[in-house]
Amino acid sequence: MSELLCSYSTRGPDRVEATTMVWLATILLGGCAALGYGFIGAWRRVRDLEGLLAVREVFDQAEREADVDAALVNYRATARAQFQERADAYATVRTTTLESIAWNSDAAATDALTGLLNRRALHERATAVQSCESVYSVAIADLDHFKALNDTFGHETGDAAIVAFARALTQATVGRDVVCRLGGEEFVVMFPGVTQGHAREAMERVRAFYKAEVAQLGLPKSTASFGVAESTMATDFDSVLRIADQALLRAKRTGRDQIISATRPGKYREIVRVPASV
Repeated sequence: MSELLCSYSTRGPDRVEATTMVWLATILLGGCAALGYGFIGAWRRVRDLEGLLAVREVFDQAEREADVDAALVNYRATARAQFQERADAYATVRTTTLESIAWNSDAAATDALTGLLNRRALHERATAVQSCESVYSVAIADLDHFKALNDTFGHETGDAAIVAFARALTQATVGRDVVCRLGGEEFVVMFPGVTQGHAREAMERVRAFYKAEVAQLGLPKSTASFGVAESTMATDFDSVLRIADQALLRAKRTGRDQIISATRPGKYREIVRVPASV
C-alpha cells in the first residue's frame, strides 16, 4: 500500500503539470489563432481602405460624370458591400460637383435673356477659331430705333424683340458659327471658314427670319442693321470686329434696315455653304 501511495504521489504532480501544459498550449494556440485572424482582418480592412481612397482620388480628378460612373462600376466589382456604400456616396458628391461646375460654366458663358453666348465667351471662341482657320468672317448687328421701341411699348416688348432676333440668328446660322449677344440690342456672329460674301448671305436670311418672327409674335415693326467684315482685312479678331462695326455705322447712317459689307474684299475665293431654309 505504501508503495502504491508513493507511486501515486509521484505521478500526481506530473499529471497536473501535463494537464497544465495542455491548457497552456491550447490557450497559446487560441491566442495565436485570434491574433492571426485579427491580423488578417486588419490587413483586409487596410486593403479595402486603400482601395476606397484610390477610387475617391479617381473621382476627385474626374472631369466628366461618365468617368465617375465607369470608376464606380469597376470598384463595385471587387469591393465589399460596406465600402461600396461609401464609394457610392463619394461618387454622388463628385457628380453633384461636376453638375454644378458645368452649370456655372454655362451660366458664365451664356446671355441670360437669349441663351446665346456672351461677350466673354465670344472672345474665347474667337481665339480658338483664329488658331485653326485660314479665313473667317464677322457680322455685327444692331436693332434699329431700339430705345424708341422700349420707351414707347415698354421693356417687355423690347425684350421680346431681342429674343425674336436671337431666334432669327440661330435659325439662319449653322452649328459651328459663333452667335453672341454683346449686350443690349447688339449681336455678333463669327463664321469660321467662311468669306465675307457668304456671311452677308447669312445676314440676309436673318433679316427675313426676323421680320417673320416680328409678324408672328404681333410685335411692333422692328428692323436691324448689319456690318460684315472678313479676317483678311486685319490681323486679329478685335480689329476685324472694329471694321465690321464701322460698316454697321455706315448702315445706320445711310438708312438702316440694310447690310453693309466692309470695303476691302478678301483675297480668298468664296467658300460655298448650304443656306438655311427660310
